[in-house]
Amino acid sequence: MSHKLWQSRFGANASIVGKAITLDGKPYTVLGVMPAGFEYPGSFQPALYVPYSLRESSGVAPGETHWVVMNVIARLRPGATIERAESNLAFINHGLESSYKGGYARMMAGARAQVMSLHTRLVGDVRLALLVLVGAVAFVLLIACANVASLQLARAVRREKEIAIRTTLGAGRGRLARQLLTESLLLAALGGAAGVGLAAWGVSVLRTLGQANIPHLAEIHIDYRVLLFTAFVSMVTGLVFGLVPVLAATKTHPGESLKEGGLRLSVGPGRERTCGALVVVQLALALVLLAGAGLLIRSFLRLTATDPGFDPHNLLTARLGLPDNQYHRPDQQRAFFQNLLASLRTLRGVSSAEAVAVPPLWGYMMSAGFDIEGVPGRTDMIQGAAINIVSPGYLHAIGVPLISGRAFTPLDSAEAPKVVVLNRTCARTFFLHEDPVGKRIRISDMGWATIVGVVGDLRQAGLMSRPKPEIFLPSLQMLSSEMSVVIRSTQDPQRLAGALRSRVESLDKSLAIYEVMTMDQFMAEQVASRKFNMALLGLFAFLAVALAGVGIYGVMTYAVTQRTHEIGIRMALGAEQLDVLRLVLRQGIILAAFGICVGFAGALALTRFLSSLLYEVPPRDPLTFVIVSALLGGVALLATYLPARRAAKVDPLVALRYE
Repeated sequence: MSHKLWQSRFGANASIVGKAITLDGKPYTVLGVMPAGFEYPGSFQPALYVPYSLRESSGVAPGETHWVVMNVIARLRPGATIERAESNLAFINHGLESSYKGGYARMMAGARAQVMSLHTRLVGDVRLALLVLVGAVAFVLLIACANVASLQLARAVRREKEIAIRTTLGAGRGRLARQLLTESLLLAALGGAAGVGLAAWGVSVLRTLGQANIPHLAEIHIDYRVLLFTAFVSMVTGLVFGLVPVLAATKTHPGESLKEGGLRLSVGPGRERTCGALVVVQLALALVLLAGAGLLIRSFLRLTATDPGFDPHNLLTARLGLPDNQYHRPDQQRAFFQNLLASLRTLRGVSSAEAVAVPPLWGYMMSAGFDIEGVPGRTDMIQGAAINIVSPGYLHAIGVPLISGRAFTPLDSAEAPKVVVLNRTCARTFFLHEDPVGKRIRISDMGWATIVGVVGDLRQAGLMSRPKPEIFLPSLQMLSSEMSVVIRSTQDPQRLAGALRSRVESLDKSLAIYEVMTMDQFMAEQVASRKFNMALLGLFAFLAVALAGVGIYGVMTYAVTQRTHEIGIRMALGAEQLDVLRLVLRQGIILAAFGICVGFAGALALTRFLSSLLYEVPPRDPLTFVIVSALLGGVALLATYLPARRAAKVDPLVALRYE
C-alpha cells in the first residue's frame, strides 16, 4: 500500500504487514508499504498495488466486446536507445495486425506503441514553461543591473572632483578601481542577501500557486546550493556592471575636474553614449518580456472563452467502479446504476442525474474502427471514431445541443434494436453533406446499429483539443463497469457530495466513490498551469517595465542636472519653457524609440519559442506587439516628461550660478 494510505487509514502501524485486508470482497495480504517519497509516474496516485496475475476475467458473454487498456513501464537494456525500442515495437505491431480478425482488425489497424522516457513523461509538459520563466528572471536581472550601472555612472560623475583630488595626491588607477569595485560588490552582496530573504517568502507562495502544475514543487527549498548560486551571481553582476562606472571614473582628467566654475555644457559624448546604451538595453529587454506576457495573457483569455460544447456550471461529477466478483453480469451493472440514478434524482436541488463512461474534457475512452452499411471499406482510409457510453438523458443534462434526429431514451434497452448517436464532426467526416440519421454502422464486433441522432461537438480531450469523430452508445445496451455520475443541480453542486456518498452506501456499503469535483473545478484545473505561467511572466514583465521606467527617469534626470547651466543660458537668450521641454523630450524619445525597435526585433526572434504555450494566438501576433510597444512607449514618455518638465521650470538666474 502507499505511504499516504498507511498513515491515514492504518495510523502508520507497522504490524499491518502480513495481515489481510478485503478488496472487492476478497482477502489480500499486505506485503509492504511504499516509501514516503515514492510517486507513481503520472497524475493518478494509486493507494494500493495488486499483482495483475491475481485479477480474474470478468466473464464476457459471447458476442460482447471486452476492452483492456494497459500502460507498460520498462527499463531499457544497457546501451539500448528509445529509437531502437520503438522500431522493435513497430515490427511487433505489424505482426499483431495480421492476427486480428473482423472488427478487431479494423479497430487495431494503424495503432502503434509509443516509447517515451519517464523523464519526458514527468517533466515534458512543464520543461518549456520553466525555461521561459528562467529566461524571464535573467532578463529582469539584466535590467536591474543595467539600472544600477547607470546610477553608478551618474554617481561617479558627481565624484569627479573627489577622484581628481585622490589622483593628484598619488592614488593610482588600480587603487581607485578597487575602491569603486568594492562599493559595487558591497551593493551586490546586500542585494543578494535581500533577495534570499524575499525568495524564502516567494517559495512558499509558489508552492501555493503552482503545486498542481509543476512536479515536485513541494520539495523546493532554499539550501546551500541556492545560497552559493546567489552569492556567485551577486559577485559576478557586481564585478561586471561595476566596471562601467569604474572605467568612466578612471578616465577622468584631474586638471579639468579641479577647475572651479568651468562650464560643463554637456555630459561628454562617451558617458552620454554609455548611459543611452544602458537605457536602450533596459527598454529592449522589457519589451521582450512584455511581449511574452501579452501573448500568454491573450492566449489565456482565448482559452477561458472557448466553448467546451456543453454547460459546465452546476455540474457535480464522481467516479464509481463496480467490482467484477459482485457485478460480473451486465444486467447486474445496469440494475445498480439505474437504481443509483433514480435515487439521486429524488434529492432536493437535483434537476437531473446521469452516467457516462468518460465525462467531458477528461479524454477519450477508446477509439474503434467501424463500417458503414452499403459503403465498402477502403484500405487507404481507416474509418475510426472515439467511443463513449452514456445514459439516456446524459446529453440533454449537460447541455449538448441536438442537431438532428433524437437522443437516447429509456426505450433503447438491451432488448431493443441497437442505436448510436454521432457528434457533428463524425457526421461531417464520414457522411459529408448527407444526413446520417437512419443509416446503419457496425462498430468492431458489436453488430449493426442505427444512427438515431446527431449532436454538437464536445471538447472531450480538453479545452485546447479539437473535436474528433465520436460515437455515443446507450448505457442500457453497452455498459461499462466503471462510470462517472454527473449531477445537474439548481444550487451549489458541491453540497451534494455528502448525499451522493450516502446514496451509494445505501445500495452497497463496500463501494467507494472518488474524483468527486464540480465541472467548474475541473475546468479551472485545465487552465491552472497556463494561468500560473501567465501570472509569473506577467509579474516579471511588470518588474521589467517598472525598472526600465525608473532607469530612463534616472538617466534623464541626471542628464538634465548636468545640463542645468546650458539650459539657463538658453533661457537667458530667449528660449521658452516649451523649447526646453521639447529639447529634453526629444532626447528621451530617441532613446525610447531605439530601445523599442531593438526589443521589437528581439521579441520577434524569441517569442517563437512560446508557440507550444499559446492557444489560438500566433507567436508574432501583430495586435499584441502593437499594444505592448505602445504601453512601453507611454511609460518611457512619462519617465522622460517628468525631468523635462522640471528642466522647463528652471530659473535662469539660479541656473547661471550653477557650479
